Amino acid sequence: MLMLIVLNPGHWQTKETESGKKWAIMLDRSMSMEVKDVDGKSRWKQASSLANRLCQEKDIPKDIHTFSSGLEEKLAGPETLENIKADGKSTDITGSAEKLIDIYKAKRSGLAGIIIISDGRQVKPSDGKELSLLARAENIPVYALATGGKVPRKNI
Repeated sequence: MLMLIVLNPGHWQTKETESGKKWAIMLDRSMSMEVKDVDGKSRWKQASSLANRLCQEKDIPKDIHTFSSGLEEKLAGPETLENIKADGKSTDITGSAEKLIDIYKAKRSGLAGIIIISDGRQVKPSDGKELSLLARAENIPVYALATGGKVPRKNI
């Protein structure tokens, strides 16, 4: 029994951040994000603020990507969000996330997880099955943060 304790058998795992995997923050840049329904501010401003707060966590490596009708660009950092406008013509949340997983898979760096910040307005029809299967196969958790609020309808 003493020998068993000395050998210290067990299943030891390293943290995802120690293995070089990064978290991907995806920001919706479609035109619907310009709606001002968050205390007089646009959904884009709220999404940018959320991304900035997520980036303040120093111990977790992360990349920021924008998307609208497709995955667009990897940003240099949260400070570059101020120069970007939400003017994308449409939204493809699931297709953009699938492409992001494929990019990291091809680089063989993998992802610790994906955080999608969007108002949830999906223009391109999708049931999300493909994304959920791909994320599950790669062991990548996907979290969604919804922005925006109720927009009163105008009576014409």
